[in-house]
Amino acid sequence: MTRTLQAILFDFDGLITDTETASLQSWRELYAEYGVELPLEEWLKVVGSEFGPETFLPVDYLEARVDEPIDWAGAEERRLQREKVIVDHLPALPGVEALIADAQANGVRLAVGSSSPHAWVDRHLTRLGLFSAFDAVICADDVEQVKPAPDLFYKAAAAVGVEPHQAVVLEDSANGIQAALSAGIFSVAVPGGLTRHLDFSRAGMRVQSLEELSVDLLNKALTNHHQARRS
Repeated sequence: MTRTLQAILFDFDGLITDTETASLQSWRELYAEYGVELPLEEWLKVVGSEFGPETFLPVDYLEARVDEPIDWAGAEERRLQREKVIVDHLPALPGVEALIADAQANGVRLAVGSSSPHAWVDRHLTRLGLFSAFDAVICADDVEQVKPAPDLFYKAAAAVGVEPHQAVVLEDSANGIQAALSAGIFSVAVPGGLTRHLDFSRAGMRVQSLEELSVDLLNKALTNHHQARRS
């Protein structure tokens, strides 16, 4: 019997390693230099996407709350250095390596679909020893629109030679779940520490950790999803 599941498409930030917490921490430390607090509910608006005209912009938010000019060149350099120190010590999240090994043992293709650029994603996948495990890594540089648009997941599925209905997306953000839905791909929400309070009701299923997942479980969930849609 042919297995329904042919590919697993991973988000990167917050799903493979917890870079989202590191980014928030670096911004909060920068805000603190000016006596301003960065609310989590505002930050969550950009998780899984990119900064844009309709999203929360941390630069604008801070400038609107201080009376002095901000040397953004110096401030951003300090923030990025701090973020790098934090991120460069982060391990892969629990369950990542085991699920990758399970997929490889079962001939399931693997891809990353991330709203971050290759310079960021490729470096950290390499640092974690995971870059070569993926058959394709698709990033913001490769598409016109990032999440919640479906472009990244469309391209990731095509890059590993599968149709959207043969794949599963693993995501920790609401923007990522929307991208998967728009691409017609079954989605599994794996919320992280920052995103666990978001609305994931539109995801195909939800788990607390990648440790709960296996190729067999994902294949059953995808098969059941297709059968329910046909009935």
